Amino acid sequence: YGYETRRGYVFYHQSDVVGLPGIHMEVKRVERLNVSTAMQQSVNESITKADGIPTLFHRKNREGWLVTMRLEDWMDLYGEWECQKKDG
Repeated sequence: YGYETRRGYVFYHQSDVVGLPGIHMEVKRVERLNVSTAMQQSVNESITKADGIPTLFHRKNREGWLVTMRLEDWMDLYGEWECQKKDG
């Protein structure tokens, strides 16, 4: 998508992927995912690392990527986008 991202250095307490400021990315590529558990991991790490909105990027084999967020975080992002759209 044209963003400069890279795998984070987990041992240095970075997100799984870094390069999107304000977004804490937890990434899972598994066939069976407990979304609640993985999302809670993202929430906990985003609080500890203070690096942004907790998000869960996940996919199964031969399927596209999905992004899971808490509703309140999504509404905040949408509100910011809406304000910029009005101003711009």
